[in-house]
Amino acid sequence: MKPIELHIATSLPDALQFLAQHGQETAVLAGGTDLHLRIRSGRENPPRVLDISRLDELRGIGLEPAGAAVATAGANGEPTVRLGALVTHARAAASPDVLRHVPLLAEGCLTVGSPQIRNLGTVGGNCITGSRAGDSLPALMALDAELVLRSTAGERRVKMTQFFVGARTADRRRDELLTHILIPGQSPTERSGYIKFAQRKAMAISVASVAMRLEMEPGDPRRCRRAAVALGNLHQSVIRARGVEAALIGQVIDEATIDRAAGAAAGEVAPRDDVRASAEYRLAMVRALVRQAIERLTAPEAAYTGVSAR
Repeated sequence: MKPIELHIATSLPDALQFLAQHGQETAVLAGGTDLHLRIRSGRENPPRVLDISRLDELRGIGLEPAGAAVATAGANGEPTVRLGALVTHARAAASPDVLRHVPLLAEGCLTVGSPQIRNLGTVGGNCITGSRAGDSLPALMALDAELVLRSTAGERRVKMTQFFVGARTADRRRDELLTHILIPGQSPTERSGYIKFAQRKAMAISVASVAMRLEMEPGDPRRCRRAAVALGNLHQSVIRARGVEAALIGQVIDEATIDRAAGAAAGEVAPRDDVRASAEYRLAMVRALVRQAIERLTAPEAAYTGVSAR
């Protein structure tokens, strides 16, 4: 293994200048939970590593007025959560702003790895790594999040639904750094949940996962007004399940509607065989998980136990 040059960024301008000069041959280190493993296993050997872990300006969690930051925000009058790229999964899951305004993200972050991994791994790092099994990614995609990318040339924003262009491949230039994630606040009248199926309950990579948001018609609590669904570890990257959403929006949620939605989910994915499950098993699982998510989110109030309830 060749020696790796380490540059520890002292400021955001310092980090951006380094990427402007060396971005094509530089890996960015945030929490390090993925990059360390890839280097130690020999799967990656970058000539240079840029350590951004000391940039306090990327650790903040705050609120912006409705519609001020994200193009898709503001329709429900809720503020946008502005999450620094270095916010850890543990901190996001415990943040009062996240729990109040985007509880679906908190639920996804709570399922990441072990407590040690959640205390080190960052939400921004999860986005850049782009693993199809990343637990925060389906939640962010179902929440219509936008990613803020910075370079010495300026700022660019990319919708989460358009960010992943292939397996572990994202729409990020090598001179760009992910600095913030902008997440439109959820409507107080919607329910949301993240369901992950894995080989054990903790410290396991998902076999399949679903993040879902549902809002029912005020005058007809069985009819779906809005839906957002994202699927994890069922395609080459995390995907937004538009077919499932179309099967739900405007429909009365009954057994026939749930069957159509589950079938639509299986038709949108292209799972693969791996050491955790076969493609055939994953197709069966996505049907079951979508069904479970819909039933959970449309259950009577007394039976609804999702942490995302408000």
